[in-house]
Amino acid sequence: MKSKFKSNEIVVFDPNWRKEYLDSIKWHLMDFKPGELVLFLGNISNVPGHCSVAKSDGRVIWMVHPEDFRTALEDEL
Repeated sequence: MKSKFKSNEIVVFDPNWRKEYLDSIKWHLMDFKPGELVLFLGNISNVPGHCSVAKSDGRVIWMVHPEDFRTALEDEL
């Protein structure tokens, strides 16, 4: 499955989940905060529908869904 992002593209964590779900989870326990910028590293070729990203602190997070991200706007960079 080809991603809509290019490797080394800055993307924003912006999941399209239901609002009530977003309100019910504890963001401090998750790897990402809504609106957080990360570097898209690429798709994981042997696990379709999953990708890896790098956070600004250098941590690499993998097995995340690319549909939970969007391309960063110029004013977000």
